[in-house]
Amino acid sequence: MFAYSGVDITLFRVLGLQAVDRSPALRAPMELRLLAALLCRPNVVVPVEDLIAALWGEQKPPRARKALQVMCGGCGSR
Repeated sequence: MFAYSGVDITLFRVLGLQAVDRSPALRAPMELRLLAALLCRPNVVVPVEDLIAALWGEQKPPRARKALQVMCGGCGSR
């Protein structure tokens, strides 16, 4: 646990070896869903289809896999 601007923060490492040393600026609800889906299954590789189901359920977009790749790439770069 770390202190950040007077607030306690717990850091998690997700998406492989990527890590950030500051609080990520997660703004979009889909990014929060992605983070929750990854944190619910610690220490395992979460299959792409499981993440797509967690994010979109039965109403997945035609290019859900590509949207997920873009979302994952953006989470580690902030």
